[in-house]
Amino acid sequence: MFFEDVLKNFDEKEFLKIKKIEEKINHDVKAVEYYLKEKLEKTNASDLIAFIHFGLTSEDINNLSYSLMLKNFQEKKLIEKLTKLIKKIKEMADEFKDIIFIGRTHGQKAVPTTLGKEFLNYYYRLEKQLRKIEVFQFEGKLNGGQL
Repeated sequence: MFFEDVLKNFDEKEFLKIKKIEEKINHDVKAVEYYLKEKLEKTNASDLIAFIHFGLTSEDINNLSYSLMLKNFQEKKLIEKLTKLIKKIKEMADEFKDIIFIGRTHGQKAVPTTLGKEFLNYYYRLEKQLRKIEVFQFEGKLNGGQL
């Protein structure tokens, strides 16, 4: 409940409190630790303050944070934007399927191709990557163990 309350009430003002602590100690993770300790002091669970950072390294916090940020980006932006791009490339492949031009390979003229076919190559490659991105599982470690 404590952490849910802190998160629910977290805003720019609270963020600036952490940044102010960080300016003094020059350590971002430690600044969050001190911030949480200050919050915990004001509760009936202040006897737990010593356990806020118990058994954790800054890397435990950072690698989990990076994974969560990347997962959030993956779910809320990357998949959506990539899906729109793939759809647009597919539309362009259909639109330009009859435009013929000389293909090139290694800087030399090659077999004729169509602009639509070339767009389809990109469509296929991006579609394949999107399927991998959609199922990708971000990992992290905590106290040396994989999560």
